[in-house]
Amino acid sequence: MKISVIIPTYRRADFLGRAVQSVLLQDWPDLEVVVSDDNGPDSPHRAEAISVLEKIGDKRVRIVLPDRHLGGSGARNAGIEAAQGDLITFLDDDDIYLPHKLSRQAEFMARGFDMCFMDAVMRDASGVDRERFRHDLPADPGQEALLREHLLRHLTPTAGYMFTREAMKRVGGFEDRVTAQEFVLMLRSIEKGLRIGYLPEALVAQYRHEGERISTGKGKIKGEKMLYALKKTYFSRLSRRDRSSIRVRHYATLFYVYYLNHSYLRAMICGAASVLLSPAQALDLWREKKNITKG
Repeated sequence: MKISVIIPTYRRADFLGRAVQSVLLQDWPDLEVVVSDDNGPDSPHRAEAISVLEKIGDKRVRIVLPDRHLGGSGARNAGIEAAQGDLITFLDDDDIYLPHKLSRQAEFMARGFDMCFMDAVMRDASGVDRERFRHDLPADPGQEALLREHLLRHLTPTAGYMFTREAMKRVGGFEDRVTAQEFVLMLRSIEKGLRIGYLPEALVAQYRHEGERISTGKGKIKGEKMLYALKKTYFSRLSRRDRSSIRVRHYATLFYVYYLNHSYLRAMICGAASVLLSPAQALDLWREKKNITKG
């Protein structure tokens, strides 16, 4: 059974080789790496990415070269279209797979799942683990438990996802959005009724480096507001406590982004709203972000 690993890349040739090698070192015998280059045909970054892959010189690596800049969702979808594997999974160009990621996940999928997800660790630029993302879920949670956990705590990152080819077709790939593409992909997977499994192992490492991997500009603010509006459409299916938790996270996130953008008045308003809803939750969220980003 072949596994396709899709790696979109954009202006990160200096990290791309590390990401690709982490896949090639996996113990799964039949795999391909589909690098979807989103730099544009005339960009020097495209030439750099091609050079990196040529130096690796492995026939299991293929590159997709769109004729224009597509954005994150479009680049991943181009990779999905080119993929030849029975199972499809993802990796960002500045992250890595840890040993046995593909084999453990493929074996788990063999239980009859259409899609599964696993944990990840967040590392700082020096390679020190800062945080592990995990969920209080059984291996086969069911739709309602998945929906609740996703709305409250986000069943991400994309690198932790694995789909059968048929399931990916049912979901329709990534939606073109400013932010939260992976959140919406998981949400659609739940709503489509896929049988989704949870593998509580952290075999993906995400790196936090200078410049913030998550956008902290106006696009992030707009995206967060759009995401909150989407979550509100599900409030009728949640308890009052859960709705409050989502509001706390929303205002805490806005506080953080406004603060980093030196919009201190807006940050103070959102921070106050978060604390008024739940001082304990607001403090936990601030500690979480501070721990992940330090170093």
